[in-house]
Amino acid sequence: MRCAGVAEFPDAVTKRGAKHLHELSAMVRAGARAVMLFLVQIGSARSFVLARDIDPAYGRAFDAARAAGVEALAPPLPGNPRRDRGRGGHPHPRNC
Repeated sequence: MRCAGVAEFPDAVTKRGAKHLHELSAMVRAGARAVMLFLVQIGSARSFVLARDIDPAYGRAFDAARAAGVEALAPPLPGNPRRDRGRGGHPHPRNC
């Protein structure tokens, strides 16, 4: 983790990840429900953020997908009681 307690995605440029977000947006336009689910499995994570500085294109694709109606969730996982439930579904800017 670059910031204590903060899980980030992506950890490298991910053209494939951006492609998936575009595909989810197309599903919403076709009338389906689409959800981007971030599973944070590191026990020391208390919050989740998009690493926009690592892959700005993914950040833009994420914003476009959200605007299109794609849901984004980063739920607390069992066995990780330290996760901040209030921030889980709302990736926020890095602030460490």
